[in-house]
Amino acid sequence: MQVKFGTTKQIEFVPGPNEDSHTAMILLTNGKCGEFQLAIAGSFNGISEFGEVLVPVSGVRKAVFR
Repeated sequence: MQVKFGTTKQIEFVPGPNEDSHTAMILLTNGKCGEFQLAIAGSFNGISEFGEVLVPVSGVRKAVFR
């Protein structure tokens, strides 16, 4: 599945069927939504005032894009 970054409004993460998996519920700006099982236990990374930040998906419940 390919989704353009600019069309993503929100992503919610919930535990999957086992402790190592997570499900992502993606809401798009046009109101469409979908639920997907993550294939790998990934992470979000970026840069902050404190340097590089790496947050595992297991530590994220919701990401909102404005």
